[in-house]
Amino acid sequence: RPSDYDSACHNQPQCSLTNIQQLITTMSDLIKIAYIFIPLGIFFLVAWLSRGSGPGLSKDFPLKFRILASIRTPLLMFIVVPLSCVWNVYRALREFWRQCLIKNDPEGHKERCDVVVRQILEWNKQGRPKRLRTARPNWASMSTKVASNKDSCALISTSHLNHILKIDEENLTITCEPNVKMGQITQALIPRRLALKCQIEMESLTIGGISSGWGLETNSYAHGFFQETVREYEICLSSGDVLTVNKDNNPDLFYALPWSHGSIGFLLSVTVQLIRIKPYVKITYVPTFSPSELQSKLEYYTVEKPTHTFVEATMYTKEKAVIQLGDFVEKPEASERLNGINHFWKPFYFRHVETFLERGEDWEVVPIKHFYHRFTRSIFWELELMIPFSNHPIYRCLWGWMGAPEVSLLKLFRGPMVRRASTRSHVVQESIMPLKKLAE
Repeated sequence: RPSDYDSACHNQPQCSLTNIQQLITTMSDLIKIAYIFIPLGIFFLVAWLSRGSGPGLSKDFPLKFRILASIRTPLLMFIVVPLSCVWNVYRALREFWRQCLIKNDPEGHKERCDVVVRQILEWNKQGRPKRLRTARPNWASMSTKVASNKDSCALISTSHLNHILKIDEENLTITCEPNVKMGQITQALIPRRLALKCQIEMESLTIGGISSGWGLETNSYAHGFFQETVREYEICLSSGDVLTVNKDNNPDLFYALPWSHGSIGFLLSVTVQLIRIKPYVKITYVPTFSPSELQSKLEYYTVEKPTHTFVEATMYTKEKAVIQLGDFVEKPEASERLNGINHFWKPFYFRHVETFLERGEDWEVVPIKHFYHRFTRSIFWELELMIPFSNHPIYRCLWGWMGAPEVSLLKLFRGPMVRRASTRSHVVQESIMPLKKLAE
């Protein structure tokens, strides 16, 4: 009937509007669900893709450790790596600001040192109730040590001592506060065509830790340990006295500070030798296929004919290794290959070196900063153990530009219990031996 028809026509827009509103509400709910479940799905898909082909961790390990180990890869990819990238960008901008816009004058250094001295003098007034340690938390150090033994100690804040104080281009020395990292140093020195005489490759290592502990590099066969390039220390003793220590005014203390690991006093600054460099390094790769061959060639390059600036060897099996010989060059010749080995889309350096076992002896030219920090992206070869597909081209293109996870953040996100259990499942060991014993 006409009246019914008019009523239906009258109600139709209202029904359509209601249906659209319901559809929008439903779509909104689906999007909210997708926001939750799609990231979770990706998270657990990455965890599944990164699982090993072996039997897995023994049930002797704590359940919490086994669970966290199974999701370690997505935790690193989606949390630790982005945080590390942000932190590294902040440090680079901070150092740029300091070097270009702010003068690190002696008064500023004295004020920062006075903060340390006042804390120690206060500790003395209290009757020296506890042992002295730095306030840096255990997770912030590069050490794999689990226990910190700091809970029952008097903690002295020194983290603010992170400034480069002076670059003496005439006498070839640099003076830094102890928490200055290797990455800061290369950022400041390479534009001046300078570098540490013994330039450590890991960007997160501090000059104070290396000076008070120990360090060596691929040119150490010519220059010795890092400690042999140190010219002067400035330390604060437990009495609150500040001493300037070098081989002339306090030789006993000067030679006791290396390997002391901060047990003698708090390092306030250190002066280290520099060398002049060129923009590129020519690397020659020499494969070897037995321990005796490796030993004889290393002896030739370092003892019989020590003509190369850098000498290094990487072993891949008990029998196979690749020797890398480096020399400064001003620029690549027309016939020489230029390879930016540290670009994020490139294979990890140690994997690149491995290819010369098949390719045979060859050479290439790399930019100097790429050479000095050639193992940073892969944390030597540790990153593949944490993110198994980290050297895959897809990962390198999508995530590689953010760099490697900071070792300190790796330790922070694992927690004390997991760090304790990980020392039973993973070993990092450094050792020093005479070259003449290598084949044995």
